[in-house]
Amino acid sequence: MAKEYKIKILSSGKKRYIFDVNLGYNPDGSRNRTTVTAESITEGRKKVAQLLLGQNVIKANKSNTFEELFAYYLNSLENQNKSPNTIRNKKAYYKYFQPFYKDKVTKLSITKIHKWQNTLKLNNQSKNKIENELKAYINWLYKNDFIKENITRKMSLTTFEKKKVNFITEDQFKNLLNYIEDDFKLFFITLFYTGLRLGEILGLQYKDIQGTNLALSHVLKMPNGKPYLSTTFKTPKSKRVVPIPIWLELGSGKGRIFAKSRDHYRKELNRALEAANMPHMTIHDFRHSYASMMINKKIDQFTLMELLGHDNITTTMNTYGHLYNDKRQEVTNSFGNKM
Repeated sequence: MAKEYKIKILSSGKKRYIFDVNLGYNPDGSRNRTTVTAESITEGRKKVAQLLLGQNVIKANKSNTFEELFAYYLNSLENQNKSPNTIRNKKAYYKYFQPFYKDKVTKLSITKIHKWQNTLKLNNQSKNKIENELKAYINWLYKNDFIKENITRKMSLTTFEKKKVNFITEDQFKNLLNYIEDDFKLFFITLFYTGLRLGEILGLQYKDIQGTNLALSHVLKMPNGKPYLSTTFKTPKSKRVVPIPIWLELGSGKGRIFAKSRDHYRKELNRALEAANMPHMTIHDFRHSYASMMINKKIDQFTLMELLGHDNITTTMNTYGHLYNDKRQEVTNSFGNKM
């Protein structure tokens, strides 16, 4: 069996790993081959996987390792237009999968996964996130025929007590508004009555206003602390049309509606909360407040899912399902006394 790579020693004494890659056949019947050079074996394997992905020639075989296919997995997610934040998180969690790097994916076992789970020295919520990331990758391996059995069906995930969402009522918001400086009032009113994420509201432009709707077109992102407008939202359904109150006047003009920095809005919120003698809350808690208000206004779960831009109803119910439980009690009470 030919070796996976050759080693080249540079004049500086540094090593380079040369991978020979088979890309199939040319029209004349000759093999189409190329080489990939890398500073490490790991880097080389990732480059090879990315190259084969681009050529659409990577196929399942018994020698596919966890490590090389993970690079293919990330590229497939990018091709599905998954958000950069999603890809970034998956890359960050990848370090926890080190015990599986060299394993052939066909040899992955639920026994080794359970042993690996027991070695994670993290809080239960973090363990659950990492376990779910491993599960997502193995599900992908199964769906793409790299493995014959979806072993994650036998996988037990670490449980944890979810934090309840923090929100304020409409009356509490109106009270808080009395303590917010005039230059910031429109921002917080829009935030409370739309449920937008921070990046979404900061990405709003005057051209997005369509009568009593906002047709979201951009989101403001901050890679390395440098703001820029992007058309890539958190999820495909996050790019949505959001209704606004008929009385909300956002004005007209060019460019972004809310042009101050994130820190300016955060500092103003903290100052106003202190002045109003109200408990601490974050800008994202306005999104929770909006969801709570919609539930109290009898908005159903699927409409709420669309308003918030969630990809699926599971996300909505995992976050706000307990608020709907409160509404069930109202139904029970509405039946009145025994006949």
